[in-house]
Amino acid sequence: MKFKVLKIVILIFLFWGCNRNNEERIYRFVIENDSGYDINLEIFESDSNDFVKIFTIPNSDFVSKDFQSSDMGRVYGIQDFFEGDSVNVIYGNNLKIESYKCEFLETENNGCSQDGNIINDGDPRCERDRVGDLYKRTYTFIPETF
Repeated sequence: MKFKVLKIVILIFLFWGCNRNNEERIYRFVIENDSGYDINLEIFESDSNDFVKIFTIPNSDFVSKDFQSSDMGRVYGIQDFFEGDSVNVIYGNNLKIESYKCEFLETENNGCSQDGNIINDGDPRCERDRVGDLYKRTYTFIPETF
């Protein structure tokens, strides 16, 4: 009798634990452009200086991308969205160019903690929101940025 009860308790515990580990999460990254200018984002890898991709966000528009994960150990970041570790932000027709890089391994840089750095998920301008299984991060370019 004790063995049956123990077996049931173990099965319930394993079933409960498995469900937690397979919890579906959705990571949504949104980049909004309210700067007053069209913005080009040139994404590249800093080690090789190879461009990964280039995309344009028209003024008053946005881009977004979702990632789904059921692996509790897999957390997506903005670098997954960009597919690179650096970005050139070009406002209008080269009116202003800003370059950002995330220095993951340099502890004196605290990861990539520079304010206004779009590569930094922890930037104060990167709004975080969670609704259920949706983890949303929104970065907005504003006129003050330009």
